[in-house]
Amino acid sequence: MTTLTDGRFGTRGLSERSGSPSWPSTLAAGVYDSDTDPSLLQGPIWTSLDLEPDDGWVESIELDLRRGAVTTTMEHPRTGDIVTVDRFASIVRPGVCALRITGPARAVLPSAPFVRPSTPPGATVDTNDAATAMVVRGPVGTIAGVAHTDSVDRGPDPTDRRVITRIVALGARTSTAEVDMRGLAVQAQGAYSVGFDALEEEHRRRWGRRWQAVGTRIEGDTGLDVAVRFATSALLGAGAPERELAIGARGLTGFGYRGHVFWDTDVFVTPALCGLEPRAARATLGYRWARLGAARVRASSEGFDGARFPWESARTGGEVTPSEARDLHGATIPILTGELEEHIVADVAWSVMHYFRWTDDREFMRSMGNELLLETARYWASRIELDSDGSGHIRNVIGPDEYHEGIDDDAFTNAMARRNLCAGATTCRAAGTIDHAEYRCWMHLAEVLVDGFDPDIGTYEQFAGYHDLEPLNVADLGSPPIAADAILGQERTQRTQIIKQPDVLMMYLLIGDDLVPGTLDAALDHYLPRTAHGSSLSPATCAALLARAGRTDEAVHWFRWAARLDLDDLTGTTAGGLHLATMGGLWQAMTWGFLGIGEHRGGLTIDPLVPEPWGPIEHRFRFCGANVSVRVDGDEARVDSSKAIDVRAADGARHRNHHAFRRTPQGWEQR
Repeated sequence: MTTLTDGRFGTRGLSERSGSPSWPSTLAAGVYDSDTDPSLLQGPIWTSLDLEPDDGWVESIELDLRRGAVTTTMEHPRTGDIVTVDRFASIVRPGVCALRITGPARAVLPSAPFVRPSTPPGATVDTNDAATAMVVRGPVGTIAGVAHTDSVDRGPDPTDRRVITRIVALGARTSTAEVDMRGLAVQAQGAYSVGFDALEEEHRRRWGRRWQAVGTRIEGDTGLDVAVRFATSALLGAGAPERELAIGARGLTGFGYRGHVFWDTDVFVTPALCGLEPRAARATLGYRWARLGAARVRASSEGFDGARFPWESARTGGEVTPSEARDLHGATIPILTGELEEHIVADVAWSVMHYFRWTDDREFMRSMGNELLLETARYWASRIELDSDGSGHIRNVIGPDEYHEGIDDDAFTNAMARRNLCAGATTCRAAGTIDHAEYRCWMHLAEVLVDGFDPDIGTYEQFAGYHDLEPLNVADLGSPPIAADAILGQERTQRTQIIKQPDVLMMYLLIGDDLVPGTLDAALDHYLPRTAHGSSLSPATCAALLARAGRTDEAVHWFRWAARLDLDDLTGTTAGGLHLATMGGLWQAMTWGFLGIGEHRGGLTIDPLVPEPWGPIEHRFRFCGANVSVRVDGDEARVDSSKAIDVRAADGARHRNHHAFRRTPQGWEQR
């Protein structure tokens, strides 16, 4: 929870003491230890310190969200000595980190600037005698560091204060290429000459400008307010304005899922970054674009056109999903997501279009976006099977609900593929990258692809045959969230209607405008009782949709649960890293759910449904090059932007920078 990261490098927020049972880690975005069984490579550890005595210290760690810094206070109950450690990862100077230790001279001992990390087979660690430089070389990646340290004793007595300052420059390569150690040394020397205080001041000011532009204020609920800002801080820390950026499921905050990139990034993290740091959002799509070659190879090897992205991705863009795992009883079970969870292809395409709508980045579409839409649409065009009656089907898949495997016509997968085909057809025809025949083919396939809408229940059947399964509800097993497969076993769970996480409901979150109007309530009533919330992605999604349906009390329950997921370690998995997709889901639930903010032809729509217990809400974000602020206080709403944008409520629109709305019995209207 106290990891420091600038989006490129992350330093886990564990104890700095060398004798501590915890062990810190330095990670770099996209730097893995192999291509065949990849995990994030551990880089030089720059935070270690030696204390006397080496045990018995009582620690407290404080993360300052306002300035992006961590302070550790250590007190020894026997000696009464107090040592403080301040550190930060500069967002002004990429790769520069700073640490300052203050304490009694008798307690604070000179420490090596770098400590060797644990490394995988085939990796090497090179360091000089003074450990002021270290290079960790894995088989396919390298992380290096150069440090400058000084130690000042303020008085001759052992009880007087000693201040140790350590300035570090980190560098990395995602290939076997060498890190430029000479350039790294120059960078470290330059930062050292600036000094800790000045580095901290420029870093603090940059964070201040961030918080002025983006962030959320929930008055009347301090705990939730802090939790949401913690999530925003983690999202900002995960992003960086690079050419490409691999953001794994846990970012650079831990080794959960070994740092692999999932659909989490495309449909939860990237949309949030579009509103928080658009250049970082573009970098996540740059990661996908740079791996189109591998996706094309996979599609071709399976007999399809276009590009098929892997369910779990690392350095090369090849599939790195494990093929098997052990269950709670030690039995080996197959993992089929890498083979069957194909909606990732359409998720990438959806992310492309969402980014474009929220940024109007036309250069991105010319250089990357159009090609991503082209190749993903071509995949679905070859993947869809036509029956003799002319209907289209996508068979043998896994949807977002991973409790049911090898199913046909998963509603989410089909609906997203349809959106992918339509977006690809329209965009690529306008760009001149497809001819009229291919355009007509894609549009026809989108039209005939079945969607499973069932008028008897007023919403969509999750997949073909879902209604025929055992009609078991989650309440029959316990109070959600639960792991239904751990209770019933994998085979029994597949025979029931219990689902791991939203599947049909996920459609309403991402492409609700494509679905039958007025069916959200029916979908919530039908699928929520069957949802186990066995995934951390589930609560925030449900909160957003419940808010849009006006069921704000239910929405707040799941919103609060998602907000406290890591702060209270509700799933017992936070040690593996922060759940960044949950944090992106919180941003979506606030933006799209409670505040009803959406994009409409280059402008914004707003339809707030704020829970009564909450006081005024202020939500700041970026949209199409403008800094936008939305403030809702009871029946009053105000939208301010740094440049003129079109804002629409229940009726009317005005092209100017300030918009005020008032709720009436008929809905929101412009004042």
